[in-house]
Formats: sequence, structure tokens, C-alpha cells
Amino acid sequence: MANDFFVIESQYIIQDADSSKERIWFNSIVENKQITDWIFSRHCLNKLKELSNNYNEWVKWLYQENNKNEAECKDIIEKELSKEISLTQNKGVDKWRFKVKFFSNTHIINQKVLNIWNKDVVKIKFNTAKEKNEIVCQFILTDSIHLTNLEFSGFNFTKILLFSINIATFGHFWFYNIKFESMNYEEIYDIEHDKRINFEIIKQPTDVLPNDVLDEVDIRNIKIVYVYLGNSFTKLDHILREYYLALVFLAKNDVFLGFYNLVMIHLLNAMELALKYFYKDSTKANIEEFIKIQYSDNQKFVDEISRIISLAQSIRLNKLLNDEIILHDILKLKTVFDNLIITKAREHIDILRKAKNNTDF
Repeated sequence: MANDFFVIESQYIIQDADSSKERIWFNSIVENKQITDWIFSRHCLNKLKELSNNYNEWVKWLYQENNKNEAECKDIIEKELSKEISLTQNKGVDKWRFKVKFFSNTHIINQKVLNIWNKDVVKIKFNTAKEKNEIVCQFILTDSIHLTNLEFSGFNFTKILLFSINIATFGHFWFYNIKFESMNYEEIYDIEHDKRINFEIIKQPTDVLPNDVLDEVDIRNIKIVYVYLGNSFTKLDHILREYYLALVFLAKNDVFLGFYNLVMIHLLNAMELALKYFYKDSTKANIEEFIKIQYSDNQKFVDEISRIISLAQSIRLNKLLNDEIILHDILKLKTVFDNLIITKAREHIDILRKAKNNTDF
């Protein structure tokens, strides 16, 4: 996008005093993605053609249009802020639309699968983006949300969807791509064999994120978990807070500063809190007993998860260093938590189905 600006700059010549303010404005918005997306939209580029590719006139027009848009937005904001925060005056009509982008570090996404969601869900739409691991989520909110609560409400809706996608897919989705998974060497060369080495191929499989394809089962699970979390968010807040921190530190972990220990601690906390909430004083409220009962038909898995839980407990007691943890163990523990929430979400949907005689899920 910046390169496009340089092309325009090379053809944009100041011809009068008034154009200096336009040039200052033009230079100031190079890094403003919202404005640059508008400038290079079909509408604005068509205007450039109408002006016979006269860049001076086009930039003047852009400047005037932007000022007009900002004035209109300012007027709208002032009117919205002047409204009383009252549900009785609301009409329940669509009022706000906002978009967020999630990056998947574990899944490849295609629009055909996302359309399965879009067919059934009205207020939230999924679309692919430039990269195959990106998903754009569009939310429609009603006028029951006052402008002063819009950012807070929008973030809450976004978090519920983020939790739902992470849980339902057993994967990792976040607000940005994970960077620096390995040291960015310019070159690794084997002098003895006179050969350049591809460092990626010698990574251990246990420390590489999976590369799954988002499928119809994932979409179905996202719907179920989203409905459940939407109805139970306040009750589960103390659990999801720990899960959220695990996702945060997993996203921030890199070759320069490791957070695997914190990821494990918060996943263990989330799991223990969830078991206490769901099973109260029963045997299943104990994490070790829960694993034995829940996965009694797979002793190999019980042994592996028991080892990981013991590892996480040692980390929480500061008995292990960060470099003793591998990604494989983190994802296994996350899978156990995700499975628990999916199970509870299905039970919740069954209750709704029986109450409303609804078989849409």
C-alpha cells in the first residue's frame, strides 16, 4: 500500500498555496489503513479516471471528501452520545456493523466451509481474507447498544466468538500471526558437506503447530459452543479468564521469550476451575480422577495426560524450567479442556432442544 502512495506522490505536484494542506494531509494518512483502503477503493479510483488521471485534482477531491466524511461522522457521534442510555427507546433494529480478523496458527480456511456458517447465522458472517489462515468476522449489533458501550460490547462478542472457535476446533486462533517461531537465520550452511541446510525440516514434530483444514464438523461445533458460551458467559467468566490468558501467552511465545510455562499454568487452572464448577464435590471434580473416568477406554491416553498434568502441576510449583515444556504437551492439555466444554455445550443444546422442540443443531 505504501508503494502505491509513492507512485501517486511522484505525480502529485503542488501548484498553489491551498494544495500544501492537501499534501500534508496526504502524507499523514499513509499508515492509516482505514483511509488508504477507501482511497484505493473502486469508487475513488473511478474518480481518478473521471479526472483524466490528474493527480492534483484527485488528491484535492480526496481531501474534500475525507473532510466531508469526517464531519458527517462527527455529527453522527455527537447525536449518538446525546442519546439517553435507555432500552425503552430502542427499536431493536440493526445499528452497528464491525469487523475483526482472526489469524489461525493451526488451520487452513476456505470460503466454501465458511458459507455453511453464513447460511444459518444472520448476525455474524465469516469470510476469508488475503492469507489462507485468516478469517474475517463481521458482526451486526442492534440499537440496544449505546455508542459509549459499543467498544466494550464489541470486544465481549468478539471474545465469545474467539473462545468458541478455539475450543470447537481444538486449534489456536488469535488477533495476529505468531511471529519468530524460530530464529531468523540468513543462512545455515554445512561446511563439511558443502550444503545449505533448511532448518525447518529438522524441527521436532512435537514442537510444531498442526496444519489442519477447517471443516464442516468444526463449523457445527463452533455454532454449538457459541450458543452455549453466549448463554453462560457470566457463569463461566472465571474459567474463561484463565483460558484466555493461556491463549494470550501462547500467541506471545517466541524464540526470544518463552511463555510455555504460563500457558500450562493457565490451562491447568482453567481445567481445575471447570471441573469444580461442573462437578462440584463429586469424584470428577478432581482432575486426576476425571481423566481416569472420562478416558477409561484409552489407557494410553490416560497415562499421557496424567504425565502432562503432573508436569503442569510441577511448573505451577516452580519445579520445572520453561525449556522443559514442549508444544505437544500444551496442545494435549488444551484438547482435554476443549473436549469438556464441547461436551457441556452439547448438553446445553439438548436441554434447549427438548424445551423448544428444536432440532436445528
